[in-house]
Amino acid sequence: MLLGIGALGSRVLDLAVRLPGRPCLLVAGRDLEALRQRAHLAVLAAMQLGHAPDVSCVRIDLQHIDATAEMLARHRPDIVFHAASLLAPRRLARLPPAAAARLTVGPLGPWLPLQVVLAHRLMQAVARSGQPIRVVNASYPDVVNPLLAGAGLAPWIGAGNLANNVPGLRRVLADRLACPLDEVDLRLVMQHAVSHRIHRHGTAGGAPFHLTALRGGADVTAQIDPEGLFRDLATGWRRPGGATGQLMTAASSVALLQAMMTTTRTVVHAPAPHGLPGGYPVELAGGRLALCLPAGVTATDAVAINEAAQRFDGIERIAGGVAQITDGAAAVVREVLGYDGPQVSLADADAQAAELLARVRALRSSRTCAGGPCRPRHTGRPG
Repeated sequence: MLLGIGALGSRVLDLAVRLPGRPCLLVAGRDLEALRQRAHLAVLAAMQLGHAPDVSCVRIDLQHIDATAEMLARHRPDIVFHAASLLAPRRLARLPPAAAARLTVGPLGPWLPLQVVLAHRLMQAVARSGQPIRVVNASYPDVVNPLLAGAGLAPWIGAGNLANNVPGLRRVLADRLACPLDEVDLRLVMQHAVSHRIHRHGTAGGAPFHLTALRGGADVTAQIDPEGLFRDLATGWRRPGGATGQLMTAASSVALLQAMMTTTRTVVHAPAPHGLPGGYPVELAGGRLALCLPAGVTATDAVAINEAAQRFDGIERIAGGVAQITDGAAAVVREVLGYDGPQVSLADADAQAAELLARVRALRSSRTCAGGPCRPRHTGRPG
């Protein structure tokens, strides 16, 4: 089941209809007629290329948890790919220039309510359905999944983020070692804040990560400079971001989905397996999921790296279904929007998301805020 056919979900659909084995795809969302037309486009384009996909559509509104649970129980999907959110971060660029300049370069952490609300409802519906559904969450999984884990509702795994940089880094590594691409591989431990920066700015910006470089299975990390690889990634192999760049996330997602549908052992990179923070190399085989860390890196080490790096994403810590936002990240949103959100909890996320959306909409239509920050009217604490 593909849930959320926006900029990312529609690209996932376009690629998934061409997967070998002709998987049965169920496209889900609120506007059934729009879904059908978009599914028709994907199917007909695939047919033009010699494929015969099996695609159908169903109406699901995540606002209604019980109805969603009933629909999941009726259709019993093996996998649900979730790409829905209340606001895509790239839309902040549409705000008045002065506000957009501050908000779009800041950490993603303060916007967590807009990413977690629908994922939370989906996972509640999955639990109520009683079905053994593996959920792949593509909505800020590095942070959303561990936040949901605090309530025992972690998606099975996430998609995108660090995985998006693996092909480019392999290409750069092969160029540096002057060897064929199929001889090189990588094992990365990397939080969203790092993966977001390296292909845009060519540096991790001081955030911790782990990179092991392999050639023919042998560790050659000592022969390369990781930051040098990042610089080459952002120059010689630079790619666009935004809506256009979602093609890379879609490819990473479909590669993950394909690995999940086979019994063959496959190693990929993905964020938040079983609700862990940040991204890891993982091994998939026959419905099983396990970390596939390089020699010398324990699971405890990897989690610690990602927990330290998430502070660069505006997340101080995550525990018990509550994410504490760093003071600096919270201050920017407070100064620009007048929204005071020092922490995000599953209990308050709906109210926090509603207030954030209201303040973004007000700022988008406001003339007085176009040249500078808005003045807070109240604390903005929900409740």
